[in-house]
Amino acid sequence: MGSNVLTVESFEALAGTEALVPVHLSSTAENIVGVQFDITLPYAKSNSAPVLAASRKDGHSVSIRQLSNLKYTMVIMSFANKPLKGTSGLLLTFPVNVDASAQIGDTRPMRLENIVITTATGQNVAETSTSEATFTVQYEPTPDLVPQSLTISNGGSTLSPGGKMTVNFTVSNQGTRETGDGWTEKVYVKDESGRRQLVSTKSYSATLDRASGVSRLYEADLPQVMRMEGTVSAEVEIADLTNTGLMCAGNWYLTHQAFTLIIDETSINETSIFRERVSVRIQSDRV
Repeated sequence: MGSNVLTVESFEALAGTEALVPVHLSSTAENIVGVQFDITLPYAKSNSAPVLAASRKDGHSVSIRQLSNLKYTMVIMSFANKPLKGTSGLLLTFPVNVDASAQIGDTRPMRLENIVITTATGQNVAETSTSEATFTVQYEPTPDLVPQSLTISNGGSTLSPGGKMTVNFTVSNQGTRETGDGWTEKVYVKDESGRRQLVSTKSYSATLDRASGVSRLYEADLPQVMRMEGTVSAEVEIADLTNTGLMCAGNWYLTHQAFTLIIDETSINETSIFRERVSVRIQSDRV
């Protein structure tokens, strides 16, 4: 690479956002007072103005002239003929509107041409006249909460309606960003036909960083009436609490431990009040 070079840098941004095209200046000359170039953008310019990096300017101004839909001429200059500050790094950002319909992974070219890097004596010291780079529509980082290692117990061999059930599991964020303002964790029992019955709902307002996890251990109150019989299993469901749109890519379920649900039949007459008594015996099977 030459010693006095202007470049446009490849970068990524989300669809439907305002993105900043970065232009960098690297130089060995200490008296560079102005820069001029034509830039071809990946998308249409936004309503915002191009911005000179505060660390590089010393009373310098920016003028812009549109050549075509995506092409502009940029002139950076100092009326006092002062040199730009620094010798490397970001010089300017050019705002564009990324189309909302842009597809993840789409790429578009960016190009600088007719580059002029001017010293205080009016000499053009640019070592290249063009620079090319690529803009890419990026994946939106999302959290992804996954329950793991679910165990259910009550310290004995039988679970009873209206009784307690100890729930133990972990929740890990396997996504690419932290969570929003919270989520809910629901514990169900489910029979072999797929019918589920909710036994516990817990809400949390904490934020969970990506690649982090939390442990859960609490007692759930079983319903007084279990509206199922036969073999049942336990499930944990993670769901968004605040509906921020930043939560799980989908609900995750983990089936762990099988139980046998037995309903005791009782003879009653027509005037009796029927009371249903259900016992649940833990089996060692895993589902």
